[in-house]
Amino acid sequence: MNAYKVRVLDAKYDEGDGMLVINAIFEHNGERKIVVFSKDDISQVLFQKANIGDKNMHYFAECMSKRTTPFSLAIEDDPKRKVLNDEEMMRYGTMFNQRIREEMDQVCNGLADEQGQVQRKLGRLMDSNKIDVMGLIKEEQIVRGKLRG
Repeated sequence: MNAYKVRVLDAKYDEGDGMLVINAIFEHNGERKIVVFSKDDISQVLFQKANIGDKNMHYFAECMSKRTTPFSLAIEDDPKRKVLNDEEMMRYGTMFNQRIREEMDQVCNGLADEQGQVQRKLGRLMDSNKIDVMGLIKEEQIVRGKLRG
């Protein structure tokens, strides 16, 4: 059994195939790889249960995606382990690329939306107690009243 230090870039659970797909960087050589585990293996090895369900697998994948620190990943030479062919690797790689593309589109749309930018900025200032929104609105009404009359 070999143990490798890996850092997760993203993870997703593929319900159709029952596979946890992890996009990771292997720290010993800096190589980026897609690692796939079956739901049954995750259920048995990590949770000692026969089936943890698809909802929990999605949650587990989300938690893996948010993980920022590297961890040890032991990979055994299991003769029953499914080895992905090139087509399956391409499909999972495409899935991650699509997900990244969608997230980048959301970021671009957010940057192009001036009103949304102002709302987010006001929200951050309000959260950090650097601005009183109600006081700001009252001041604006006073200034507008003076300009009109």
